[in-house]
Amino acid sequence: MLALALPRTARAQDEALRAPVHALAPLELASLEPYLDHTLVAHIETTELIELPQVTVVARAHVGCEAVLAVARDVASYPTILPAIDQVTIDSATDQAVSYEWTWQAAVFSFRGRASTSIMADGDGHAGFRVVFESSEGDLGRARRVLRGTPSTGEGGPSCLLVLASHHDFRDANYLARESSASAPTMSRSLNLILSIATLARVRGESERRAGVPRAHVERLLGDPRSLSVDPAGLTALLGRGEVFVVETSDGSDLGAIVGLAHLVFPEDRVRGAFLDPPRFTVGLLSGARITELGREEHLARYRWDVDLALIGSSGELAIHDANEHEVELMATSGAMCGGRLLVTTAADDGGTFATLAARIDPSDGVPIVQAIESTDPAFRPGLVASGLLMAFRGLRRGLSQGH
Repeated sequence: MLALALPRTARAQDEALRAPVHALAPLELASLEPYLDHTLVAHIETTELIELPQVTVVARAHVGCEAVLAVARDVASYPTILPAIDQVTIDSATDQAVSYEWTWQAAVFSFRGRASTSIMADGDGHAGFRVVFESSEGDLGRARRVLRGTPSTGEGGPSCLLVLASHHDFRDANYLARESSASAPTMSRSLNLILSIATLARVRGESERRAGVPRAHVERLLGDPRSLSVDPAGLTALLGRGEVFVVETSDGSDLGAIVGLAHLVFPEDRVRGAFLDPPRFTVGLLSGARITELGREEHLARYRWDVDLALIGSSGELAIHDANEHEVELMATSGAMCGGRLLVTTAADDGGTFATLAARIDPSDGVPIVQAIESTDPAFRPGLVASGLLMAFRGLRRGLSQGH
């Protein structure tokens, strides 16, 4: 049995390291241009079709590429720069590659593993660079993140366009993954999204801080999600093969509005109906969860929701406002995530419906496991919200496909 199991485990864990990294097409990059100076943008390949989808995060640093490369080369400082690393022990180092062991203390859990950073650049990276962060073994699985920096011009002058493309395989990584094998692919996707967003935000933020041009921190977590406007029609090429998330953050430690976008092959009225009738729509979507109507008046309904699951159990009340024929607003009025707001916007097109979820929410408020994760590194917060929106899109597709 052991002889049969070991090769299968090795093959599963090697997938993230062998999977090819695909670059965004020039048209896709151009469609992101309006958002890159002030936000970062994440794209995840359609998760229903690919077990270990690629996550690509794009941003612009307001410094030259040589400043960003200097941060990536500074492996000894990774505990203060990168997420999920508290300590590094360097095994070997050259100008082109550094191998090291890492440890991370997350609440009551301790994780460790081995990784390397490989660099391809001409000189100091002024003309651009390519850096590969590779986790070859460890308690968080195996991962390969490729960061490319290209000289560009932003609002403030010379800058560096950053594209981080990643694959992450959490299957068989540790006891939790092995005991939850059915959920391991989902955890791989969430980890990839969370760590990729945090990594690029941290690297961009640190390079700007060292250059003396740090971004202003986002002052308010809660508020009106309409403050960040994104046109889904301009992102058609990317939405044809996955979901897109546009995030307001300075260095990952803060979070303003976050907008998730998807294209659904269902009529607009069915997509809107899913949000206006949650008790019917959510039947069977999450074991241990229930939602009950508390009251209803014209264009407004109030609900109580409960999730009775170990570690992530929570409850609260929300109001759903049918604002107009294209907008539905959800407001958390008490309990977990109180004060959070989610604006659902729908727009019909020839092939279905563009769905936009714009959120301002504190994911750790009233949810103990999320609070524990975020307390180890606040840079996890943007990715946690993005992964929540991703699950909402997946649930939406599944529910509509099943006729809910």
